[in-house]
Amino acid sequence: MTNKLIASLPTRSVAERQKMRANAERVLQSADAARRDAAQEFLDALNAFEKSATEADTQALLDMSLKDRIVAAFTREPPTETEAKMIKVLGEEATHVENVSLAQVMGWGIELPLGEGAGGSWNLHFGKMCRRREAFIHPAPSQYKSRGGGSASERHYSALLADLVDADGKGIEYRFKPEAVEAFIELGLLSARARSRADERQTERDAWRKAIRQQVEESIAACMTPTALPEGGQ
Repeated sequence: MTNKLIASLPTRSVAERQKMRANAERVLQSADAARRDAAQEFLDALNAFEKSATEADTQALLDMSLKDRIVAAFTREPPTETEAKMIKVLGEEATHVENVSLAQVMGWGIELPLGEGAGGSWNLHFGKMCRRREAFIHPAPSQYKSRGGGSASERHYSALLADLVDADGKGIEYRFKPEAVEAFIELGLLSARARSRADERQTERDAWRKAIRQQVEESIAACMTPTALPEGGQ
């Protein structure tokens, strides 16, 4: 029986292997020495198989483009309902992509977890989504990992899928990497509209910043204009 189970490993899914491992570990507690030996033999074979499979997967992932690694990551680890909604909100639905606004669209309101300030809920949830798939995509840059965890640490795992930009004091803007947009379109998590949506947001952002600069310049010019003295003044 043990040999048949070992021979079946290549055809088993990850979930099935996890269940088989749990069963074998329970058998290790058996009073029957023969059963314990068989369980240990199976576990040794399972460990060797999974080590080999992991090494093969790692090499295969290294040979893939970023887009294909993201597709692989979300195929092997499908998104939860909340994660799928976050992808849709950031990719297509949200008008503003600062973390504060994104948290509000998700219905989380303005919360202040772990001292991170408004928008911390988005940082945490999005960062955790990325962190769960770090092994498939590629390691998060070490300089982004803050010691002690928390919202700051999770936020920077987001760099696996998105570019994070300071939003002029309004929080942090999240912008999906182009490869992430293409991957999520392929997976059916975003529509093709997501491609143009990113361009539209950039145009809106540029127009807003231009208007702000113009207001500042006009204010400075007004301050520099000499004030006329009243008639009869010195």
